[in-house]
Amino acid sequence: MPELPNQVHSGGLQRGNGLMIQRKAREIIFSRERRSRRLWMPLLRILVVGVSLIAAAQQNQRNNNKVSNELAEKHQRAMTASVFSDEMVDVIVQFKHPPDNHHFDKVKGFGGSVTKRLASVKGGAFRLPLSVVRSLADDPEVAYISTDRIVRPSSTDRYIQAVGADYANSMGWTGSGITVAVIDSGISYHDDLYHRVIY
Repeated sequence: MPELPNQVHSGGLQRGNGLMIQRKAREIIFSRERRSRRLWMPLLRILVVGVSLIAAAQQNQRNNNKVSNELAEKHQRAMTASVFSDEMVDVIVQFKHPPDNHHFDKVKGFGGSVTKRLASVKGGAFRLPLSVVRSLADDPEVAYISTDRIVRPSSTDRYIQAVGADYANSMGWTGSGITVAVIDSGISYHDDLYHRVIY
């Protein structure tokens, strides 16, 4: 076999070496991309799961903000014990806008009954199953749900400060010589009014 000239031989080697270098470079790049993909895919999955969990938590938080802590805890205890049965609770449901009949019908649809309409708080007092509290809170027209309970004064020794009478007394204003008129259809008996009512 005849020997090729040095130029042709070295040119072919250079070309061959160039092709091998290109192929090796592609393998390295492809290998890096594959390693990079192996690294990023799990991170991407974790990110997607994290965002989903955050969205679910925010939705749950929004609903928690619409249910009083006392009622939410009662609901949670019943869920944990799996003993919802048909326990009825007295609640006050406040709506985002002044309610009309369709708002009250929605609550009735959840098995509730209207105890009293409360225009002052844009809502009403209802008796409904504990198991539907969360579902009712999901309604976009509901602003807040709280337990309806009897409210009693917890302190009788702060009335003077609450109305500013202590300040008025310190300025010498005692109220002597002043008559207060109350126009009412009837006044029930009270010690403070005994012998002070003028007809």
